[in-house]
Order: sequence, then C-alpha cells, then structure tokens
Amino acid sequence: MASRAWEMERDLRRQARPPREGVAHDALRWKQAVDALSAPVRLARVLWESEVPASGAPDRLIVGAIQSVANRGRDVTRAEALIPAAQEAFERNDDLTLSRVVAEIYRELWQAPLVADHPYHRFVHPDTWEDVRASLPGAREDAGGAGTGLPGGGPDRASYLGSDAYLDRVHAAWLGKNIGGALGTPLEGYTGRAIREAWGEVRGYVRPPSTLNDDITYEIAFLSALESHGAALDSQELALRWLDLIPMGWSAELVALDNLRRGLMPPVSGRYLNPYSEWIGAQMRGEVCGLVAPGRPMEAVRWAWIDGIVSHEKNGVYAEMYNAALVSLAFVQPDVRALLEQALAYVPQASEFADVVRRTLGWCRQAANWQEAWARAEAAFEAYHWIHAYPNAAAVIVGLWWGQGDFDETLHVVAMCGLDVDCNAGQAGAILGAAKGTAAIPAAWSAPLEDTLETYVKGFERMRISELARWTARLAAGLGSGR
Repeated sequence: MASRAWEMERDLRRQARPPREGVAHDALRWKQAVDALSAPVRLARVLWESEVPASGAPDRLIVGAIQSVANRGRDVTRAEALIPAAQEAFERNDDLTLSRVVAEIYRELWQAPLVADHPYHRFVHPDTWEDVRASLPGAREDAGGAGTGLPGGGPDRASYLGSDAYLDRVHAAWLGKNIGGALGTPLEGYTGRAIREAWGEVRGYVRPPSTLNDDITYEIAFLSALESHGAALDSQELALRWLDLIPMGWSAELVALDNLRRGLMPPVSGRYLNPYSEWIGAQMRGEVCGLVAPGRPMEAVRWAWIDGIVSHEKNGVYAEMYNAALVSLAFVQPDVRALLEQALAYVPQASEFADVVRRTLGWCRQAANWQEAWARAEAAFEAYHWIHAYPNAAAVIVGLWWGQGDFDETLHVVAMCGLDVDCNAGQAGAILGAAKGTAAIPAAWSAPLEDTLETYVKGFERMRISELARWTARLAAGLGSGR
C-alpha cells in the first residue's frame, strides 16, 4: 500500500541531515536555486519579443494574446495601455519589471469586458462533443455507419486497411506533411510580399530542407497514445502522453502543458487562461486523425475533437476537425475543390470558423486567379495574428483550390500566401498525398529528405518517414471498421 502524504513527509524530515559545507557552497546553492526558479521571469522576455527559430521572423506572443482576446469580442483597451511600459522594460533589460507588466497585461485580458456588438458573438460555438456532433450535417450523412464509399468498404474494409494501396496513401501523406514543413520552415512568419522580395516565386526549397520543427510533434504523441489505448483513447490519456513525450510548446501548447503539469486536464487544459486557444496549433496536427480513419470523416473529426481539446477550444478545435475531415475524405474524393466543399459538413455550421471557410471558398469561386482570392482573404483577416487559425486556413484553401491537385503548384501558392507557411504547406501536402499517393509527389521534393524525420519528441528523435507510415497504417488496421 502506498504511503500517505503525511507519512512520506515525516519520513523525509526524519532522514534529512544538514550538510557541513561552508558559506561559499551555500551561496552556490542559492545561485543555482535562483537560476532554476527564475525561468518564468526570463520567459516573460522571450514572450515579449523573440524570433521564430528557423526563419528568424520577429514575434511578440504577448501582443498576440491581446490581439486574440480582441478577436473574441472583448475590450482590450486597458491591456493595450500597458504595452509601452512593457516595451520600455524590455529595452532597458529590466526583466523583473517586464515580468510584472506582462502579469498586469494578462490580468486585464482575463477581466476584459465583452463588446456587445462584436461580430464574434453572433456565432454559435458548441463546447461538448455531443453538441458539436449535433451541429454537423456530416453526422447525419454518416448516420448509417457505412462510411463514404471507401474502396474496400463494409466487410472488406479490414483488407483495405492492410493493403499496399492504403499504405502508399499514408506514406504519401506523411511525405507531403514533411515536405511542406521543410519548405515552409525558412518562410514562416513573413508576408507573401516579403517572401517574394527575398526569394522571388518560390517553387522549391529555398534552403537545404530540414524536417525538425514542432508541427508533427503532437501527431507522434497521438500515435503513441493510440498504440497504448486503441479505440478507448480519450483526451486525458492523450494529455498524459504529452507530458511523457513533449518537453516544450509554444502559444496554445505552452499554456496547455503548464496547465497539465498543474493537474488541469482536458478540456480545462485547453481553455483555462489560454488566449491562444483559437490559433493554428490544433489545425496543424489534424492530418493523423484523418489517416487513421480513411473515408470515415465522422470518425476522423471525433479523433480531432479528442486531440484538439487538450490545448484548444471552439474555433481552434473546429479547425482541426476540418483538417481531419479533408484528409479522411481525400481517400474517396479525388477532386480537390469538391473535397474542400464536402469537408465543411464536418465542422459546426453556425461557428465563426465555418463562416471563414465559406467566405474563402466564395472568394475562390469568384476570383480570376489565386492572387485575387488571397488578396480578399488577406484583407479580411488582417486583424488576426499570423499564427491564428483563420488566415492560415484561408491560405490552405486558396492553395488547394488553385493548385487543383498539382503538388508543385499547390505548394507554390501556399508558400506565396505567407504566414505560418510550414503548417499550411504541410497540411496541403498531406491532403494531396492522401488523395494522390506517392506517385504524385515529384522526386525533387521527396529525395532531399532521405526518408528521415527528426523531432524533439522523447524516444522519437530520429525515425524513417516510411516507418512512420507503416506505424500509422498498422494502428489504423487495429482500429478496424468500428467507430
């Protein structure tokens, strides 16, 4: 029987013996303790002003927090008034004052009053799976449980999931994901105009490609948890796997990991004091949910919900659901434009994210070219942070719509839209891979990766992309045809 807490503390105290070191050693111990425990003070400096690791793009996560709370229809005037004080403290390297001002900014964000007539409040955002499911037209379409006509569906589904044809699509999706990530890593955080000025029309890697980034991190954790728990996997078990494998995160995932370490489990981990919970972090990892549920979009979006609420809420989770539905449907719908339309049935219809998708599709239908469509989207979403789900979802839609299934042209368009290019190009590449297979991916993109994936996930620091595909297919086959 495990010891009770008071007994553990009593025994610890009884066994403790004072050291006999001198003052110098005591001073060293204090310095070590201060250094270790001052991390939050130093973190405030990083959050105020930093650079994206590979691209060098400037970022201000605290300003992004203010921006995002305003996007949700709250009055952030008092938080914005503190920006000059934070900037002054940053410039004079006064990290203690900066930490205090950042805390004041967050305080004002948490108590920011509603702006009654803000457009955000006109939308409906269900926040339980039951309510979300009831809001999906796709749930009614799939009510019979027969899927959407996957080759080898029904009794033969298990044989399809074990086939070379399915494995090839999964392999292509992971190739596309990593190709897009490698393409976009040097570009992320910049506008299309800045990218064009630096590199012209991007139609290939602008630097030797690297697969090391955070985009695939959480998908590996998902597969690891799925391997342990199978169809019974829930958000809490997935969250605990994050703590096992993932040492750090950024924006929404940074907050979620801190919440999880304090015992706040999903969905609280994604909601609590998280101004970034409608950013792209969940959207960027939805591909794996579609890959383990090929041709079963409702199953895919259920997995996306389970995954998304660990670190996000509302529109941030719906963005992951849309990505998951796109990948799942790509196995049965080769027409990319039809695919973009059909996947909309798998997000809450009265949500703001659904409105973003509908508007972007409308601009694509009306435009003469991708530049015209993107100009409409870029103007419409200029008030959103470059990591927010909305402008990046629009970039993926524009790229896929105007790429029309061609891998080269799709990545070209997505790259030239700018913003979170590695996430967006990775998503578009995965969707095309799932739809077309490895034969549709030019060797000029795949060969430089040398079938190698590098991550900072504990125990998965280096692996083969082909092995990642086999692992994914094996887990999908284990799930079978059940929901």
